[in-house]
Amino acid sequence: MSLPPCGTAGRPRLYASICALTIALWPASEADKARADGESDSDWDQALYEYELEVAVDDLATQAEDFRTQGPEVHQAFWEGYDESIANA
Repeated sequence: MSLPPCGTAGRPRLYASICALTIALWPASEADKARADGESDSDWDQALYEYELEVAVDDLATQAEDFRTQGPEVHQAFWEGYDESIANA
């Protein structure tokens, strides 16, 4: 039975220790701190968040509708361009 070269046997433990220390000592961001404290900024911030979320959901719905109506045309144009480039190659 042979022993590993000197200094390599403890490396995995060393690396694991360094990772654990890094995670434990890494400073938390302001968002993480606020989440951990359970604090909400103000009613205005909450209203702004809800408004932005509402706008994002409406935008997503509009984009989904546009995709449903324009998607087949875009798909066909892609394949026509692909076929044309293959034919010219």
